[in-house]
Amino acid sequence: MSSSTFRADAAPRGTGPLRAVSWGTGRPYLFAFLLTSATLALRLGLEPAFQDRPFMSLFLFPVILSAYVGGLGPGLFATVLSALAVDFFLVPPIHSLWCAKGMDAVLLGFLTANGALVSVLAELQHRAHARLAGEFRALEEARATLEARAEGEGARREQQALDNLRAVDQFNRSVLDSVSAHLCVLDTQGTILSVNEPWRRFAQENADGPGMAVRGTRVGDNYLEACRRSMELLCPGAQEAHDGILAVLAGQARFTLDYSCDSPASRRWFTMNVTRLGSSAGGVVITHQDITDRRLAEEALAEAEEGRRVLEAELVQAQKLESVGRLAGGVAHDFNNMLGVIQGQAEVAMMMPGSKPFHPFLGEIIKAARRSGDLTRQLLAFARRQTVTPRALDLNETIQGLLKMLGRLIGEDIALAWTPREGLWKVWMDPSQVDQVLANLAVNARDAIAGVGRLAIGLENLVVEDAVLRENPGAVPGDYVVLSVADSGCGMEPEVLQHLFEPFFTTKGQGRGTGLGLATVHGIVKQNGGFIRVRSEPGAGTQFRIYLPRLQGDGRGAAGDPARPSYPSGRGETILLVEDEESVLAATRLLLEQLGYEVVPAHGPREALACAQSYAQSRKGAFQLLLTDVVMPGMNGRDLSRKLLDLFPGLPVLFMSGYTADILAPQGVLDAGTRFLQKPASLAELAKAVDGALRGQPPV
Repeated sequence: MSSSTFRADAAPRGTGPLRAVSWGTGRPYLFAFLLTSATLALRLGLEPAFQDRPFMSLFLFPVILSAYVGGLGPGLFATVLSALAVDFFLVPPIHSLWCAKGMDAVLLGFLTANGALVSVLAELQHRAHARLAGEFRALEEARATLEARAEGEGARREQQALDNLRAVDQFNRSVLDSVSAHLCVLDTQGTILSVNEPWRRFAQENADGPGMAVRGTRVGDNYLEACRRSMELLCPGAQEAHDGILAVLAGQARFTLDYSCDSPASRRWFTMNVTRLGSSAGGVVITHQDITDRRLAEEALAEAEEGRRVLEAELVQAQKLESVGRLAGGVAHDFNNMLGVIQGQAEVAMMMPGSKPFHPFLGEIIKAARRSGDLTRQLLAFARRQTVTPRALDLNETIQGLLKMLGRLIGEDIALAWTPREGLWKVWMDPSQVDQVLANLAVNARDAIAGVGRLAIGLENLVVEDAVLRENPGAVPGDYVVLSVADSGCGMEPEVLQHLFEPFFTTKGQGRGTGLGLATVHGIVKQNGGFIRVRSEPGAGTQFRIYLPRLQGDGRGAAGDPARPSYPSGRGETILLVEDEESVLAATRLLLEQLGYEVVPAHGPREALACAQSYAQSRKGAFQLLLTDVVMPGMNGRDLSRKLLDLFPGLPVLFMSGYTADILAPQGVLDAGTRFLQKPASLAELAKAVDGALRGQPPV
């Protein structure tokens, strides 16, 4: 929901945007009840069409809408109502709160878990809106304070100026009245503005008095020198305003001139009011007013208004990114499960007797599944739902695998030059983070190049010493691998470079940039202990040099051949396999049995606990390994592992999932001792991970 659809002063603390508009305390619950009842009535009315299928997914509609309207409470209320309605009216036996079929119970649990998740997400969204509304309200209060201050200051200055004019007018009248001659104040067209007392007596005595002979009188140099003297006395630095005074006086009887000057401490602003007396021997009345406070208040108000507009734009952009991120993360997670089934079944098929004629076709299926897995990892990285699992990387190999993707990003008009480095040191980093860094830098380079251009990527080993460290506070001396990305684009001004890595800062047009690309790059590099140096000049292109610490210790050995992975086989060890997706469970079980392991499959956490109890009571010994999914209905993989460790102390645990950042690793980085297998996993990756867990090897 965009910020333009609600006012900050209409959103009370702790409430969501829709509830702040028209919903009371109990109305969301009534809305949830009515919507759930209507859904049940619709489902029962369409009974012939569905026959004996409960069609539980229909009840996600009232749950989602109730959660969006009311947050956590109404969402959970709708979830409970939907579950009871489905169980009582639709799931056999009818009019009973128990399920005859195990699959119905699983689906009912899935409905309940989804409802709870949707309710929690909706409540988080409502609280985020409330927090932003509070910030808007504080901003509006600050703006109102500034406006009141500016209005009060302006009124005071205006009253002061009015008092000054009245004093001058009173003085002029007293001077004019003290002169025995007939005197008056005229404008440049000869219109009488004011007269002295002798003139008034003369006019009363002679109704047909003489006309004005001073019409069209020119202004002499004495007016200009009077203005100059007045300005110089008040503000010696305002000499540049003098040249325009004579021309203005020649055509107007009164004018106002705003000017500024630099005092020893600061800049000050003034208004000079000049009034010309319209006779050949007359003069001018000059008043000055210091308007510095009013000018500063106006500038502060303008800055506050600009800040409000920027905050509104950032809010809209953040909401868009959050929505796209949730969609991307959910799609990638489900897609990884399907890819795991495709890849696993194809690899098992290649191991079957008589399958050799089909190896080329099966190999292409496996390659396509792996490429699809790479795409989902990029989606998860964008959605920030991918667990960071660093490993020893040779950036030569990593970047070589990204060249096709980078070429598609920058287009055919930009030449991509890639220079690998022999003897390159290794770094400790998640390869998906390398994808993010290069993708963001490539997109920035593409936008900076108008027409044909060049993007160059290079690597080098470098020992960083004090000269570089002085320019990069926080960096430490030592060995670094330097990734250089240079483009032939338009370059950047020094003012832009100062804000380059700030979130939401962008020089691109409306709708073209989020302002998060380089901020993400900076965060990734800092997370991995590195730093960035940027060189750029207008018209001369831009070069990013990313310094990543060299991996010390056993990570510097030669890498194995990824084209011919080894397949460690089992020796009959018993593995408890837990997965809520039926097809993934079957495919993973088949792969493990082909590797020589005994597999006890469990469809979800509850079945896993039941199997563990039965296994502990009926057999000697214990499971040798727990291989479990992370995100499952009713209980996540981490909680399940804790319960099973109570039954089987010391049981090795291997987690697997499409993404686990929100459950397994709250900060997105796995603990040092956590074993994790990213879906979809190849047969070699599965075999290596299981063998390492059984042997107690540290996770890689």
